[in-house]
Amino acid sequence: MWQRSSFCASNACVDARAEGGWILVRDSKQPDREPLAIRPDTWRDIILAPIDLHRVPNPVDPCDGGYEWWGHTVEGVTHCLTFTYEEWAAFGDGVRAGEFNPEALTRRETGSGPARGSGANGPNMGNGMGPRPSRDQPFADYRLQWGPRG
Repeated sequence: MWQRSSFCASNACVDARAEGGWILVRDSKQPDREPLAIRPDTWRDIILAPIDLHRVPNPVDPCDGGYEWWGHTVEGVTHCLTFTYEEWAAFGDGVRAGEFNPEALTRRETGSGPARGSGANGPNMGNGMGPRPSRDQPFADYRLQWGPRG
């Protein structure tokens, strides 16, 4: 079952779920497109940790009107998901509320408890990520080679 941030004001948001040892991520605007696949430890360290600090994770690039998230499918195919500023801010609020930590996603997938996390990713700040988190403040301790784009 896909998890969408409780802060998402529309059906256009970042969706994530745990499956087969992966965290899968998709754009809810394109549900038939193959999701990006990220290992849970990488999800926590490379994606969630910078978002907790109101920063943009390494595989995500600001673009005109939002953010591009580059990655690979389970089969290793490289592709990109694109999110608006509003979609990204709602995802960030959900991350900080603990909705996307690996344990919460696994509980949701196995049906062993509520999807909302216990705040393991930090408290819900309630103020969103702002319109444009800065790429000038990289979370340099966690850098990952995602391979060539395209």
